[in-house]
Amino acid sequence: MVVIDHENTESFFVDLTSVSSGGRRGSLLRVTVTINDNDEPCGGPCGENAHCNMVTQNCECDTGFLSIRGKCTPPCGGPCGPNERCDAQSNKCVCLSGYIIFRGECTRPCGGPCGPNERCDSKSNKCVCESGCIVFNGACVLPCGGHCPPNSECNTRTNQCECNKGYIRFGGACVVPCGGACGNNAYCDESINKCVCKKGYVVYGGGCVLPCGGPCGNNAYCDSNINKCVCKPGYYVFKGSCVLPCGGPCGPNSNCDKSINKCVCDTGYYFYNRACVVPCGGPCGQNADCDKSRNQCVCNTGFVLFQGTCTAPCGGPCGPNARCDMNSQKCVCLSGYYVFHGVCTLPCGGSCPANSYCDQNINKCVCKSGYYFYSGGCVCK
Repeated sequence: MVVIDHENTESFFVDLTSVSSGGRRGSLLRVTVTINDNDEPCGGPCGENAHCNMVTQNCECDTGFLSIRGKCTPPCGGPCGPNERCDAQSNKCVCLSGYIIFRGECTRPCGGPCGPNERCDSKSNKCVCESGCIVFNGACVLPCGGHCPPNSECNTRTNQCECNKGYIRFGGACVVPCGGACGNNAYCDESINKCVCKKGYVVYGGGCVLPCGGPCGNNAYCDSNINKCVCKPGYYVFKGSCVLPCGGPCGPNSNCDKSINKCVCDTGYYFYNRACVVPCGGPCGQNADCDKSRNQCVCNTGFVLFQGTCTAPCGGPCGPNARCDMNSQKCVCLSGYYVFHGVCTLPCGGSCPANSYCDQNINKCVCKSGYYFYSGGCVCK
């Protein structure tokens, strides 16, 4: 066991106890240690580019210097170059992360990332195309996009597939023009890859022939699809000639009936006063029909016009002993009858006896003044 006892003086003692390998303690031995007060800072002068830390009593390198192999020296012997840093372990300048040494300097590989289909060549420090690619318009690309279709080759100057001799490009492929030689009076139109007739000829029956066998008549042209003369747009065949339908446009509300080559009124219209008009100007009212001969609405049979409307006379049949007054459209009693209790009746049922008259208020015969009723007659009082 080691016990260290410090005093305020520069002398102190240390008690030492020996211990055997078996763990037994030996006798106590006291040793006195004296420290002189004439020691130099840090035990003596520090080396070049160093100074003494009075607190720790250790020599430390001056600011801007590193301790390398027991000496204070500038890091890496001085400032490192562009894109470099000083490696503290080796005390050598090394390239920053992402940089390489090229011709004694730290630079970015190929000046930065390479483009598509490129790689950085470490020998030249330049971007070069990947194997199988070519430079076209300043970029690395696959020749003609990878491969050319049958019957063609890649022109690396234009970077386009070009058809072999005797072939043309059509529909994305290199093919024999029109599939082979064209027939008489025809040539191959490579834009559509089809045989077309020469000027002045048309296709008919599988060959190129003279259109319609010769010129067509007035207002007609030759239809090469059927090799027949047909009327020009706006004309049609009538009695063997191409004519303008009905001689020109029809009037309002009418159309041309090509079967007779005449203008006829549209459905819902009829011809009146040299024009196609709506019958009577539109639908007639209730209980009325249109008289097209006059283009006027007239009441149906059994109805009369009253105050602008076709109605049943007096609204319907009148009662017994009554007739309909057409002027007033009211039922009135027949001559010799009058209204009593809402019904047309014969006054007092007919004639009254002598010395009496009919009182229409009660519809009864009453005796005249100075007479009285007796035995079925009026007698003098």
